[in-house]
Amino acid sequence: MAIKPLEKDLFQSIFESSVEGILVVDNRGLLLKVNPAAERMFGYEPGELVNVKLEMLVPKNFRESHIQFREKFNKNPISRPKGLDLGLYGLKKNGAKFPIDVSLSPTTVNGKAITIAFVTDTTELQTIVQKLKAKEAKDRALLEAIPDMMIIQNYAGDIIDFYAPENAEVQVPIEQIIGNNIKEIVPPSMSKAILKAHNEAIRTNKIQIREYSLDMNSKKVDYEARTVKLNNHSLLTIVRDITEGKRFENEFRDIEAKNRAILAALPDLIIVHDKKGNVLQLNTTTPSSLVAPIEDLVGKNVKEFLPPKASVLILKALAEVYRTKKMALEHVTFPVKGKKTEYETRFVPFGEHILTIARDITKEKNAQQELEASEAKNWAIINALPDTIIIHDKEGNFLDVIAAEPSALFPIEEVIGKNVKDIFPPEVSGKIINALKKAHETQSLKVLKSSVPGKNRLNFLEGRITPLEDDKLLVVVRDITESKALQDKLYVRNRALKAAGNGIIIADAQQPDNPIIYSNEAFTQITGYTRSEAHGRNCRFLQKDDRNQEELKSIRKAIKDGHACHEILRNYKKDGTLFYNELTITPVYDDDEVLTHFIGVQNDVTEQKKEELLKDQIRGILEKIAQHWPLDFIGDAIVETVEQQFGNCMVSISLLNREHGKLHHLSAPNLPKPLKKALDDLTVKPNVCPCCSAAHLKKEVIATDLSKYAYWKDLEALSLEKQIESCWSFPILSSGQEVLGVFTLYFGQSMKPGKFHREIIEDITFLSSVAIEQHNSRITLQENRKQLASYSHELELQVKERTSELSATVKKLVESNLNLEDQVKETKIAENRAKASQILFATIAKNLPKGAIALVNSQYQVTYLEGGELSNFGIEGFKYRNIAIDDLDLLSKDEKSAVKESVNRTLSGEHLSFEVIYNTNAYSVNTIPIGDEDDRKALFVYNNITMQKKVESEILRALHKEQELNELKSRFISMASHEFRTPLSAILSSAILIEKQNEPGKEAKREKYLNQIKTNVRNLVIILNDFLSLSKLEEGKVIVRKERFDLVQFSKILIEEIDSSKKIGQQLTLKPKKPSIMVSLDSKLTRHILINLLSNAIKYSDENKNIDVILKKKKASIVLKVIDQGIGIPTEEQSNLFQRFFRAENSTNIQGTGLGLHIVKQYTELMGGTVYFESVLNKGTTFTVELPTE
Repeated sequence: MAIKPLEKDLFQSIFESSVEGILVVDNRGLLLKVNPAAERMFGYEPGELVNVKLEMLVPKNFRESHIQFREKFNKNPISRPKGLDLGLYGLKKNGAKFPIDVSLSPTTVNGKAITIAFVTDTTELQTIVQKLKAKEAKDRALLEAIPDMMIIQNYAGDIIDFYAPENAEVQVPIEQIIGNNIKEIVPPSMSKAILKAHNEAIRTNKIQIREYSLDMNSKKVDYEARTVKLNNHSLLTIVRDITEGKRFENEFRDIEAKNRAILAALPDLIIVHDKKGNVLQLNTTTPSSLVAPIEDLVGKNVKEFLPPKASVLILKALAEVYRTKKMALEHVTFPVKGKKTEYETRFVPFGEHILTIARDITKEKNAQQELEASEAKNWAIINALPDTIIIHDKEGNFLDVIAAEPSALFPIEEVIGKNVKDIFPPEVSGKIINALKKAHETQSLKVLKSSVPGKNRLNFLEGRITPLEDDKLLVVVRDITESKALQDKLYVRNRALKAAGNGIIIADAQQPDNPIIYSNEAFTQITGYTRSEAHGRNCRFLQKDDRNQEELKSIRKAIKDGHACHEILRNYKKDGTLFYNELTITPVYDDDEVLTHFIGVQNDVTEQKKEELLKDQIRGILEKIAQHWPLDFIGDAIVETVEQQFGNCMVSISLLNREHGKLHHLSAPNLPKPLKKALDDLTVKPNVCPCCSAAHLKKEVIATDLSKYAYWKDLEALSLEKQIESCWSFPILSSGQEVLGVFTLYFGQSMKPGKFHREIIEDITFLSSVAIEQHNSRITLQENRKQLASYSHELELQVKERTSELSATVKKLVESNLNLEDQVKETKIAENRAKASQILFATIAKNLPKGAIALVNSQYQVTYLEGGELSNFGIEGFKYRNIAIDDLDLLSKDEKSAVKESVNRTLSGEHLSFEVIYNTNAYSVNTIPIGDEDDRKALFVYNNITMQKKVESEILRALHKEQELNELKSRFISMASHEFRTPLSAILSSAILIEKQNEPGKEAKREKYLNQIKTNVRNLVIILNDFLSLSKLEEGKVIVRKERFDLVQFSKILIEEIDSSKKIGQQLTLKPKKPSIMVSLDSKLTRHILINLLSNAIKYSDENKNIDVILKKKKASIVLKVIDQGIGIPTEEQSNLFQRFFRAENSTNIQGTGLGLHIVKQYTELMGGTVYFESVLNKGTTFTVELPTE
């Protein structure tokens, strides 16, 4: 059968345009035909592989097994698809191995058995698979580290997936949970509440937090469940056991209630005076007993509302207490609402103030006078004692028992006349009798401690035995159960402090210079200083001479103000080693609000800081590479990075000159010049030195003994002088695994690289490879451009010469006349070849992986359709042959029009290349026209490129994010430079004016300029704090550290600090609703919030305007308002006000960063609060911050 030229052309076009490598092999392993894709894949020139053994493309260690497989395959040839994960590798011409996937299709052509192999380079695929496996392992490890249970349910409550930690207790076995509805697992009341939370999460699209209780093994267990909507059909619920937390919360609530009850029950009048007698603060549970309302007394002097005699007595006592710093007691009498009232008044030193505690003793005084002659006073004292008083004889008999309350040990009325043996167990009564006898014999005090069983618990008692007259003994028995429990608790806490992993120190705030009085074992392990070396010293010795750190200023201020703080600073161990210390300082106050101690918690974060530094340095190197910096500059940056990370080494980067086979230094800034000169320009061969060996072997060389290398023997004296004992050399390889140079590290001691070293070196050698390859590419490009002009000229000459030769050849062919018999033979041979080509074409088309081939004629009929991709859609190609495109049910109307347009363009002679999307998959399409003019057809070759498009999409997304970051960085630098320039210019000009106004009589002007400098310095500090706050917020390093403080006093101090920043005539007024508002908040974050709001109010208000700060306490929150009469905020811009760097249109001429309100909102939300505002243009703005009090 004659083969049409069309089919022959079709086969040739498919074979040459296929993106897959195609090998045609006979049963001897001889390559009969190789397409261009395979030649490029293995690195060979066109035609170089024909009639070559297939073993040439197989790595040496696989060749023997390959030959065995071929022999077995020839006996029973069976098609083999791809994707079997056989671990196959190919060998490139340059000797590089790479992973491949191969499908085999046996067939017969002209009676000869051949095999067609489709080959795919899977290097990129394996890299993706490895990354996915690593990510999966990381996700699994993260999941296992979380102590919570995780549940995925559909909207109906059916459990789709469930995860619980190994030690978690669940209601039913885990394997019975998945597939069941929540109603089948938990009680109805609980499942109803859970489903209600689910519906709320679906409706609002917000996280729902609920708490539930469940009886587990006769024990109540509390859970917190957080439910969030995953997608349009499922929800994720994270369940945490909060039983212990609830217990602690209830205990804390009980203690708080008890303390409040005690304060409410105190009958005393508590006053804070200054030394002059002014009332600063007043507290009482009976306001009606005062000479005037509280608000009329606070701020006044005692002389203004008390009679002269009483006020003089009080002022004298206040002055004496302030002078001596000792407590004083006075009885003060004055009329209250017409009635003579006597107060027992205690004056106690309280810092710079005096705490006055006054108790109305009028009634007690009267009672004392009435009962002065009575013995009832003694009984009242006895009855007030919490102890039980017993009179014993020396034999242990009860003679009398006195107790203020019924005894928990025994009924009092039943023990008198009995012996201790009748009341207590033998082991207790024996101890009591022995103690009684010893006290009687020695006539001295004896103390006995013992445990005695009570009604509901074991009681611990302390008995103090005192001899009396007539052989009697007085025993005072005190229940010490609670104090012993407290001692036990303190013992446990002390043991916990010793075992803690963080370094803990305690400094005495009452002593000068705050010396260390306690440190745990972890402190010694971190710093190297023993307790005896650290105790009694201020902790500044850890900074050595490095005492100009900015963080130290914050720490000193916090210690001075008695506030908590958290900083990371540079410290030095006993051996001088630098480490980064994450330090948290917490002040400790006693019951009188007196600062007694500071507790410091240390954490060595050196590794984290080094990692951050390494990331910044690598990012800088990448930027230099991207900006095409000179190669030696990049090399110096790489060397500096490694030397900083390892700290005890010298690093060099050498480049390989391929032409001469020698290494020469690119960068070795710290290598001694004599050694650098001796190691430069070395010939690459084994055993000369480690760097030459690494270049020769293409693998790392770790030399812990340099004397083994011939060349180093000559350098022994030099290496000893420079203290070099070991050397690590790593080859720098190109993307094609060719040696570009060597990365070498020299150490002063014998050592081997660890995991930490290898991870950094792997990244650094890769960066070096990228930089060197980029540099080489630029040089090659420049040389190629020069050669291109020369080649173009030569090519023109060759074209002319070939054209002349071709004309001569055509002339000879015309003159040559082959006879008919020769023509018939040649035709027969061509026909056989065409048949073989047809069979080969059909086999290739059918087995084309991840693709398909189609032929369409000029009438838009599909004359051929085949390929491996068709099976993914359940399509059989032969069923669609000779069907018009308009009749294809696979395509939409628009898709049919597009295909027909492509057919027309291809038939007109165009070679098209484009991409299409079909059923969520992406395909690259290449078309070429084939056949002659009478039977012309369009060949369409489809290849599935979905994976490549996904990778491309990820790269574009990363690039877009990088562009956004670069834009944000540019805006930040531009804005920061402008904002710093304004206050710095003002400071400079004020300093120059002060210098010029240095004559006597110009003090007022100098003070004015000094105030301007202070104001601008404060503005600079605010800007810097905003930048630092923004950085910490974005890095997630801001941690809320609550402490209890008086918000009113706190606000007064801040207003005093910022007072000098006011404009002329501005009034800044604090208006608290109560004289004292105690809160539990992070004082540092609260300070940032208030400073930013006050600075904005001053900045955006004109002169002679009022600014009010209102503090109000609600039931469970406090409200802070800052009200100004400034320029206001345009309505259309109010929605953007809390975005970072945003500035309203009417404020662009006023100095500012656009960060303050963004930070206010972030800090407020971190503490669980909200911030909002109301503003009227040109009238003013009110900012409201609402924060929880606890």
